[in-house]
Amino acid sequence: MDLFSQLARIENLINSNRIDKAQQEVNQLAQDHPELSYVPVFRAQIALAREQYAEAENQALQAMASDAENGLAVYLLSIAQHNLRKYEEALAHINLAISLDPHEPFFYAAKGQQLMQRERYVDAEFVVREGLEINPDHEGCLQVLALSLNLQGKRDVATNTVGELLEANPESADAHANAGYLALHKNDIDSARTHFVEALRLDPDNQWAQGGLAEVIKATNPLYRQFLRFSVWIADIGSQYRWGLIIGLLVVIRLFPFLVPFYIVILLWTWFTSPISNAYLLFHPQGKYLVSKEDKPYVLGIFICLILAVALAISGVVIDESSYFLTAAGLALTCIPLNRIVDSDKELKTVLISLAWCAAFISLGLWASTGDSNASTALVLVAVAYSWIGNRLG
Repeated sequence: MDLFSQLARIENLINSNRIDKAQQEVNQLAQDHPELSYVPVFRAQIALAREQYAEAENQALQAMASDAENGLAVYLLSIAQHNLRKYEEALAHINLAISLDPHEPFFYAAKGQQLMQRERYVDAEFVVREGLEINPDHEGCLQVLALSLNLQGKRDVATNTVGELLEANPESADAHANAGYLALHKNDIDSARTHFVEALRLDPDNQWAQGGLAEVIKATNPLYRQFLRFSVWIADIGSQYRWGLIIGLLVVIRLFPFLVPFYIVILLWTWFTSPISNAYLLFHPQGKYLVSKEDKPYVLGIFICLILAVALAISGVVIDESSYFLTAAGLALTCIPLNRIVDSDKELKTVLISLAWCAAFISLGLWASTGDSNASTALVLVAVAYSWIGNRLG
C-alpha cells in the first residue's frame, strides 16, 4: 500500500470511529515512516476519541514541533486544552489555527463551540457566520449558529436554521438535539421530548441530548416548568439587565415591606426548584439513567439533605422547638451548592468552593439550633450572599 492510501485509510478509520484498528495502522505507519508529522496528528485524534486529553495535548505539541504551521495539529491542541479546562490557551490556539488556514470552516465552528461554552453567545454567532461565508452549508457552523441564536432569544431565526439542518440531514443527532432545546425554550415539552429521544436513538452517547431529555423529564413537574420559563426569560433579557432587576426588586420591597413574603417565596422557589428536580430524577423510571455516575453522589446528597430537612421541620412543628427549624434550614440550604456541582463541569475549584458553602450552611444551622440569635442572623446573611455570588465563585 502506498503512503497516500495508508494515510487515507487511517483517516477513514478514525472518522468511522474504528479507533482500535486505527491505532494499529498508526503504529505500523510510525514504524515505516518514524519522522512523518502525520503520526502524532493521528495519535492526537485517537487520544481525543478516547477522551485522553493530556495525551492528545502531548501528541499535538509533538506534531507542531515537526511542523509549526500544521493547522490541524493546532486545532487538535486547542480541543485538547479546552477539555483540560485550559480555556485561554485553547482559545489562543484555535485563533492560531484559523490564522494558519482561514478557509477551513470547521475551525470557526470549533471556536464558536468554545465561546458558547463560556456563554459568549454573541461572539459565537459572529465567528460561525464568518465560517458560513466560506461554506454556507457547513453543518458544524450552522449547529453553533442555531444554538447561539436560541440562547440569545432570537428564536424565530433559530427555528429557520434548525429547520434547514433537519431538512438537510434528518439523521443528525446534533440537529435533533438543537431542535429539542429550541422547543424546550419555547415551552413545547412534547416536541422537545420527541427530538431528544430521536437524537439518542441516532447517538445513544450524545451527552447534549441526554441533558436535554433530563430537562424534559424535570419539566413534567409544573413548578420546574415555570422555573424553566423563568430561567429562559432571565437569560433572554441579557446579563446587563439582570443586576438591575435584582436591585430593583430589593428597592421595591424596601418601599413596600408587605411584599417581603412574596419576595422570599420567589427567592426560595428559584433556590430549591432545580435541586429538588435533580433529586427527582433518581427515582424516575427513565430519569435515573440520565444521572451520571459522577453526579450520583451529589444528587443523593441533595435527596438526603432534603429528607432530613423536612423531617426536622416536621419535628419542630410537633414539639414546638425553633432550633429544629434552623437546623433544617442549614440542611436545606446545603442542597443549593450541591446542585451547583451537579450543574457544573466538575472543575476542582467549583467542587471545593461548593463543599465549603455546604459546610458553612450545616455549621451555621447547627449553631443556630443552640438558640444563639447571632447564628440565625449569620445563616440568613450567608444564604443571601450565596444567592448573589455563589454561582460566580463556585
